[in-house]
Amino acid sequence: MPFGFAAKFCKEWARISLWSFFSDVRIEGYEEATTEDQPYIFAATHHNMLLDPAVLCNACSKEYLHYWAKSSIFVNEYATRFLNSVGCVPVDRESKDHLGLYQSTFDVMELNESIAVFPEGTSHTLSRISKLKDGASFVALEYTKSLKDKPRYNRHGQLAKPAAIVPVGIVYTEKSRYRSVINVRFGKPIQMKGYLDNFAEAPKTTAKLVTKALEDALLSLTVNSPDWPNRKIAAMAREMLFPGEYGNMPDFVQVSQSLINLFVQQDDLRPLADNLHAYRCELKDLKLRDTDLACYDENKKQKLIPTTIINNFIKKSFALFMDLPVSLPIVLAHLPLYLISRHYSKHEVYEEVKAQDKILHATLVVPIVYLSLFIWLWYYLYRFTFYGFFFAVFTTVIFFWLHVVSIDRKYEQFKQWRGSFQLFDAFVLKRGLGNREQRLVEIMKLRDAIHNDLQRVFFRSNVDDTSLDMRIVKRAIQSRAK
Repeated sequence: MPFGFAAKFCKEWARISLWSFFSDVRIEGYEEATTEDQPYIFAATHHNMLLDPAVLCNACSKEYLHYWAKSSIFVNEYATRFLNSVGCVPVDRESKDHLGLYQSTFDVMELNESIAVFPEGTSHTLSRISKLKDGASFVALEYTKSLKDKPRYNRHGQLAKPAAIVPVGIVYTEKSRYRSVINVRFGKPIQMKGYLDNFAEAPKTTAKLVTKALEDALLSLTVNSPDWPNRKIAAMAREMLFPGEYGNMPDFVQVSQSLINLFVQQDDLRPLADNLHAYRCELKDLKLRDTDLACYDENKKQKLIPTTIINNFIKKSFALFMDLPVSLPIVLAHLPLYLISRHYSKHEVYEEVKAQDKILHATLVVPIVYLSLFIWLWYYLYRFTFYGFFFAVFTTVIFFWLHVVSIDRKYEQFKQWRGSFQLFDAFVLKRGLGNREQRLVEIMKLRDAIHNDLQRVFFRSNVDDTSLDMRIVKRAIQSRAK
């Protein structure tokens, strides 16, 4: 089934959108998972609506992917052309047998082309992966069985090959937040050969065995917690153990999962977990980050007093002011995009929809922003001259590139200034009805207690580190110390 212009456009749109919205997309294991010359069913986790297909499309760099779509939307001629061009495969959900249900999928796989599926069904914001459906398992088993019963050649004269399911864990550090990180982890392919004998006798039971193998693989590739409080507690501990990384770390999944396991399974860490939860809630309420208070740690020379707070605020303000001649034009030009992002962050109810809406609406606004910038440059700088046209195009492209490559540093610089201002406001200006100054003093005491407990648990040698999770966290800490 040939891919058309729409598939190429969507792949390029996915690449540019992900590059501009997220600070990094880490891809792990794709080459190792696709060494065999056969069609694959990429079964991915589904936490972020339309962004998940975009992430998968971008991660599978060697090929274009097909996607399932309801056969009922193929009725319109123009819709059918577009969907076929993208690579969508019609699925007849009214069919009573699996062969009829997935016939179009089989036709695609006979051509040695791969399909992306999301076995969780709908997108969600749960603290772990949800229950998987058996559709991908039935497709792989039915297709492989049909080839075993009746080997055949495709229209290119090549012998059709059996399919394998590749588990794909898509993990977002903060899925709706601008400039966060995506981790895409490909697992070992699940081949159907070992399941075929049982499939003939007990198809449903065998399909569920394949689904269970897929679920186990996805659990090992992603971050899962029994509930959100424990997941947020582990995130707070990770932020304090690995300051300044904000999830942008190569071992994010392993460290996060190990911390969750430790806090869930070890009762002696419950007091520490409760303190971390209270500390995180206080920081969120006061609009601060742990890094805003880290420089006032009891082991540091600086104390949380007005003189040091004023000194830090002046330093942060001066650094921000010195950068204004470069950063201010960039910020003003992209202000509509920032306002869109802020709007959906505040007003969109569903977390899994926020990033999608931000990117889709930004996609509509970006051409207007850059066309306006181009016309302004061409007129005011180059007076609509012929050569000025090309200089204006070049300047606009450089402006876009400069915004993307410099935004992380500037955004972090602004957040540091905002944190220093919050402390300045509490200790010097003393605005507001609540006694924030006294609150912050108590929070610092809580932070010092948490810091000492983290040191005791993860840094001191007398702690029992026989558990795998403890060793993973300690190894990650030691790797930063080298």
